[in-house]
Amino acid sequence: MTATGRTNKPSCNGKPMGVPVYPERPRFFAHRYCRLLTKTCAAQDIGHIAFVLCVTIAHQEDAKRYRGAVTFFNEQLMPLVGVTKWDSLDRARKRAAAAGWLYYEAGNRGKRKPGRYWVTIPAGLDDLDDTPCDESQSPENGEWTESQSPSQYPAKGEREGEREGEREGELSTLTLNPNPNPKRARARKPAAAFIEPTLGEVTAYCRERKNGIDPAKFIAYYASNGWRVGRNPMKNWRAAVVTWEKNGFEKGTENGHGSYKSNGKRTLHVGPGQRHQADRCEREGTV
Repeated sequence: MTATGRTNKPSCNGKPMGVPVYPERPRFFAHRYCRLLTKTCAAQDIGHIAFVLCVTIAHQEDAKRYRGAVTFFNEQLMPLVGVTKWDSLDRARKRAAAAGWLYYEAGNRGKRKPGRYWVTIPAGLDDLDDTPCDESQSPENGEWTESQSPSQYPAKGEREGEREGEREGELSTLTLNPNPNPKRARARKPAAAFIEPTLGEVTAYCRERKNGIDPAKFIAYYASNGWRVGRNPMKNWRAAVVTWEKNGFEKGTENGHGSYKSNGKRTLHVGPGQRHQADRCEREGTV
């Protein structure tokens, strides 16, 4: 009898020659099968969905104590392997069968006949040992022991593992980055807290720009409204100085733009053609 369970002789249950018959299984066969799947990096070859399908079928066989094939309708099997589309299940099933890890016999939905499944070990792997293949199996003192084989345990786990899967076009799902989208993980830099300027700082800045703004009145005005520009907290007092400069504030009534009262509020003296500018300044909180 072959690994797939095919036989060329009539079986004891009377089935004709050539009909697949469920093979005899030793105890704990599912455990050995799953270890071989892992050790041979089968997931890189058949894909993760097919890998889960094979593991599911193997342990369902074990749950039945290896008394016969596992039977499923597609609708029953799909949620067990984590797919929602029939095409995904069909592709995974075909890849597993083509690689020699699964036997599948199609059912007939109309006749209420479910599909039949059992797992198989590909030819040439029957004699492969299923010893551990974790980090503890790396060479001891630079030399391989009898139970270790450099062909089975690639250096750094890459020669036949993740990198091989990427060369074949299937990206590895393993990652050292717990965040799949590093752009979202970038924390925004907190905005620098606004620090109220001193009279000396404003005086020095106004002298540097030679704008004629009275620093004391500038500070008095914004201190009276809580250092706000309109409805928003001030972020840059130097920009506010430049705004005063551009709008001609603090230059008295000689240029027609007005002056300030003793309480720090500005009284505008504008002509009819400048009313729109005065209204805008009041809305922006720059007066």
